[in-house]
Amino acid sequence: TQQPRWAEHPFQAMLFKVAGLTLAVPLIELYGVLEWRDEVVTAMPGHADFYLGLMPHLGQTVALIDTARLVLPPEKLRSLSGDEPRARVKRIVLINDGKYGLACDDVAQVITLTPTDVRWRTSRTQRSWLAGTVIAHMCALIDASAFAQMLTSRMPVKAFRE
Repeated sequence: TQQPRWAEHPFQAMLFKVAGLTLAVPLIELYGVLEWRDEVVTAMPGHADFYLGLMPHLGQTVALIDTARLVLPPEKLRSLSGDEPRARVKRIVLINDGKYGLACDDVAQVITLTPTDVRWRTSRTQRSWLAGTVIAHMCALIDASAFAQMLTSRMPVKAFRE
């Protein structure tokens, strides 16, 4: 299995919702949670549909990502076509030292997991951001470092979904 170093011992993860889907991110990879404030978001026309724009935070610029458009499978995405993310998004989950903000509908609770609470992926050649599945919550556990790396390397959108 490809278990990250932070998962060798019990660890905490925060659950959050994205277009009805629950995801988990390890607290150790979390840089904070912000309220969505439409008035401070600068739209960047001409970018990919998952790129919501830029938002200032603590002296740096955060690139806002519509998480749903990256992680939902194509059949679920169809139900979002015509969806206005700004109407759905309420919070921003900061990763990668606050460089990226994952837009989400809401944040839920923080849970403590042991390595055996997760069904770890054995191969991370596809969807490398997906560390495994939190069994009790049947949700994806995000490897935020891998997610940020894919964004930084401008990986094509389908690499996130397939």
